[in-house]
Amino acid sequence: MSIRYLTIALLSLLQCQPLLCHRLGGTLDEGHHDAYDEHPHPFHSHRSLQEEFRNEDGIPICGFPEPSDADLREIEAAQNISILGRFAKFATRFWRSLRQRRKSIPTYYHIIQSATIAGPSEEQVRAQHDHLVEAFAPYGFSFTLKDITFTKNDDWFGYKEYNTDEERDMKKTLRRGGPESLNVYVNNGKGVCGYAYLPKFYSQFPWNDGIVINFRCFGGASESQEGDVVVHEVGHWLGLLHPFSNCAEPGDGISDTPLQGLPTRGCPAEPVNSCGKGFDSADNYMDYSSDACKTRFTAGQAERMEEEWNKYRL
Repeated sequence: MSIRYLTIALLSLLQCQPLLCHRLGGTLDEGHHDAYDEHPHPFHSHRSLQEEFRNEDGIPICGFPEPSDADLREIEAAQNISILGRFAKFATRFWRSLRQRRKSIPTYYHIIQSATIAGPSEEQVRAQHDHLVEAFAPYGFSFTLKDITFTKNDDWFGYKEYNTDEERDMKKTLRRGGPESLNVYVNNGKGVCGYAYLPKFYSQFPWNDGIVINFRCFGGASESQEGDVVVHEVGHWLGLLHPFSNCAEPGDGISDTPLQGLPTRGCPAEPVNSCGKGFDSADNYMDYSSDACKTRFTAGQAERMEEEWNKYRL
């Protein structure tokens, strides 16, 4: 390790307060959800709260699976790094932050229409994209709108399960770009508001990469849909997990998202401390709170997204 990195690390550690740095090694540099590799598809054999938590329109909020016990063990193992390793990682992150390189993401929207449902208009797509750009701007990511396609196909619009022939056909036909490109598919979303695939799966399933959004949860679809479902799913696409974990360590493996019991419903009038270790993340894009509540990612989440980008999407 270079003297420059070690010096930066030592200085940073000396300035670090216990509450801010108690999980210095919490970020996973080996990627998330390695247990998924045991399955041909990343949604097999994983718990989900999607049927229990619905938005104001009664639609299950997110189809992203909750971590399995094996996933949680992996997160905990990744946190048990050596002191020297902590110095090296902290210094590397600090030096990278000084460069402040903005990541530019080519973005493609694919609007799937049925015989009776047209889905969002081009104007809605552009407004949703502007909201996505605004949400991620403080965190070093920008999104360049490359194309909007409209395809009428009842099979692609209404499939009911993950990894169906219809989903594969849709994505293999429409997907554009490489690992650095975001493809947003808008259809009936398997009956949930949205779902996404973590970046580590690109190498194994490149055709499957991207996010799928229910047309009823797309920005502007109703008064309550401000566009944060897309922001939430892009967070998954960049490697983030949900912040809630029934108060079980290690949570999402990020030090500045406090342990949280269950997803937030609506917009709480007062902050909630469900696990006694800090306020729940009701204002965080990765919680299930209403769009009107959501305003931010944390610094730790921003760091995780950059690490996942550099590892899997460059």
